[in-house]
Amino acid sequence: MKRKKLVIGSILMGMTLSLSACGSSDNIVTTKSGSISESDFNKKLKENYGKQNLSEMVVEKVLNDKYKVTDEEVTKQLKELKDKMGDNFNTYMESNGVKNEDQLKEKLKLTFAFEKAIKATVTEKDIKDHYKPKLQVSYILVKDE
Repeated sequence: MKRKKLVIGSILMGMTLSLSACGSSDNIVTTKSGSISESDFNKKLKENYGKQNLSEMVVEKVLNDKYKVTDEEVTKQLKELKDKMGDNFNTYMESNGVKNEDQLKEKLKLTFAFEKAIKATVTEKDIKDHYKPKLQVSYILVKDE
């Protein structure tokens, strides 16, 4: 009897959650204890992961800008990967959190950019030029009276 009540209660709770999520576009979850809005959820995500994601995005932008990777390099690597993995290629993508080949290409492109950055040599001149202050002095001359 208790088991039957538990099952019925669970079903009703699931239906309530499903229907309440459909009815309100702002709330993504509604329970007896309260609701969670999409903005609250996004704010919490930003608090927890915002800085990390922002840092990753900046690194990706800089690497992609500074170390150009050609489509030919990516396509060649993708073909080699497909040949190597054979029938397990889709399983390989799933296990690496990649949904499709376009995402995999982006990951490969970033990997190539990282490799190029690691192989790059930074000279003493590059370091001095980067940290050397860039000042431009301008004067405004005024005629004495």
